[in-house]
Amino acid sequence: MLAGTVQDAAELGCDFKIGYNMKKDVGSSIMFSASKNKTWLDDLSCYAYVGPDIRYYLYNHILEGSMFGHKDDGLDVDIEPFVPELRAGAAL
Repeated sequence: MLAGTVQDAAELGCDFKIGYNMKKDVGSSIMFSASKNKTWLDDLSCYAYVGPDIRYYLYNHILEGSMFGHKDDGLDVDIEPFVPELRAGAAL
């Protein structure tokens, strides 16, 4: 769930990952080990991911304009409340 002054939205999605030598936490953090018994190949991992996602926007300042109700400038954008998204990528 995203809440703030720029946008308010609810989000639902998941990621599917497949790879080699993946750790339990394959997040974006980088961890270094000082172990002398390991080589750099022991810590090498790679994976590919794909993730469907859908967002429901309650408010989006970037598309709707002023946050303070000054919508008398004559500009109008039709907002789609449900926005599907598909993300994919790879990491080494």
